[in-house]
Amino acid sequence: IFNTIWPASLKARFQFGPSDHARFMSFIGITYAISQGFVAKRMINALGANGKVYGIMICCTMLGIGRYIAFHTDNLLVVYASFLFIINALGVLNTVITADTGSIAPSNEIGK
Repeated sequence: IFNTIWPASLKARFQFGPSDHARFMSFIGITYAISQGFVAKRMINALGANGKVYGIMICCTMLGIGRYIAFHTDNLLVVYASFLFIINALGVLNTVITADTGSIAPSNEIGK
């Protein structure tokens, strides 16, 4: 989820140009890939089947807090750091939801 306010906010606060946005979106893409490929597996295994709800709650909390911090700071490094947490939380959250959806749907319904 990339809110449409971020490009305008980054341009207004940090004078982001096209190359800055390209670097930022590359950072987001790489972070998301790492989140789904490495972080999500480890978090799901650590939480176990019964702990997934707590994992979802942690991820939602990180999404909210991270966005608040990123929107209200005047420090670009803090924006990147908060987006590191936001994107990791989003990657883990999406992986948990996808995995659970795949486990409750009948096999003949998956992928339709």
